[in-house]
Amino acid sequence: MNRFLHEYLNRRLLALAFALILSSICFAQEPEPTRFSAPVAVPAAEKTSLASLTLDSRIYAAGSRGLADLRLFDSKNNLVAFIVQQQIVQRKERSTAKRSIASPELKFLEANGLEISFSIAPEKSPGPLNGLLIRTGLREFERRANLDWDQGKGEWTKLASDVLLYDYSSVIDLRNLEIRLPQPLEIRQLSKFRLTIDKVTEAQESQVVELTRRLRGANEEYREERLLVNRQPFRIEGLESSHETTRTVDDSPLKSNYPVKLISQEDLKESRCTVLAIESQGEPLTGFQLQTADDNFSRAVVIEAREPISENGNETFREVAKGTISKVHLPGAELDRMELSLPETSSSSYRLIIFNLDSQPVKISSVTATGNNYQLFFLAQPGESYRVEYGGGEVEKPSFDTVAISTALQKRLESLPAKLGEATKVETEATPKPRSWTMPIWVFWLVAACLVALIGSGLYSAAKRVDGLE
Repeated sequence: MNRFLHEYLNRRLLALAFALILSSICFAQEPEPTRFSAPVAVPAAEKTSLASLTLDSRIYAAGSRGLADLRLFDSKNNLVAFIVQQQIVQRKERSTAKRSIASPELKFLEANGLEISFSIAPEKSPGPLNGLLIRTGLREFERRANLDWDQGKGEWTKLASDVLLYDYSSVIDLRNLEIRLPQPLEIRQLSKFRLTIDKVTEAQESQVVELTRRLRGANEEYREERLLVNRQPFRIEGLESSHETTRTVDDSPLKSNYPVKLISQEDLKESRCTVLAIESQGEPLTGFQLQTADDNFSRAVVIEAREPISENGNETFREVAKGTISKVHLPGAELDRMELSLPETSSSSYRLIIFNLDSQPVKISSVTATGNNYQLFFLAQPGESYRVEYGGGEVEKPSFDTVAISTALQKRLESLPAKLGEATKVETEATPKPRSWTMPIWVFWLVAACLVALIGSGLYSAAKRVDGLE
């Protein structure tokens, strides 16, 4: 009888253990991620050149965190070295550089004119020539000037004609001593210039009046007034050339708009807040822009991003940023700040928690997002074709010799803009990250409860059979 009971219980326990193992395997395995391949179109080049491919939402959506699964292949299926770098834009600032003109030659012309000749070498020109500046301390004058250019062929080309140089400081604070060119002039070789000024010596009326009077007793018999004439030469103290220069002031990240979807909007009265559920494709986001028809409010907002699904299947969110949205439209008071900033974050799901306190909830109609751009840089060989593969699960990041690419980027070499073609699924199986056999805790307790019920049922049935045999 004991042997019969022992064998019966062993069979039941063996069957239950097999079911437990089977269920753990079913719950531990996840669907195999899909890997994609897309051709890369590179403009034709006669020699090895730096090429750049801007990554788009398809790669962010299917790829792993940090783009560790991204690979670049050539036509022979060989791995190609690359660097993924944030795309930046250079803010350039225009300025004017002035250079003193040395050793000018002087020549007097007929009709009281003056000719000044000088040369400018390319190495003395920091940028395109855009004008000529005359230095003088003279006041109260008006002259006409012309500027000609000879680029080494013995032929003079008119750059500026009949330019008025003047100083009206006794009447108004107005003065011009610059001859500006209609278009900036590139100086590629030693160039000669000729400046001509008319009436370099001009008769001017003085401010002093000479008065002669003749008196007889208290009566004036004769009066004579004469204005004194001052012959004032146009003294030039020096000449300066004015050059247009451009310098890079700063590098800033290039921002793009990325599509996001407002999934739900839930008002939680007990928590006195509104929770927005937002879906994205895993792009590197740096901000959200909210739209609403509501007005005259200010709310604190917390932004949370969903973490990758853990091994036990739990969904968790972490706080990534805090901010405030405000909108005020009143007479004399206008405020519209509906942007929220966050450090660069890549996630497929976000939660925006808007704290209403005891005020009425704000109804958000739509949400848009902005984020950084990233580019894949590689050395393109003439006549070679390329493709990228991405997706397929977590893998280790490749290690390449990228000294040549880094040097080209440091030197700010221009890159050939490559384009990503239509993606297709890769038939070969990608190597996923090893998984451990785990199951959610609720499955464990469910199986344990079934085990207890089966053992109890087995013991009850065995006890009845024993009673029957007795």
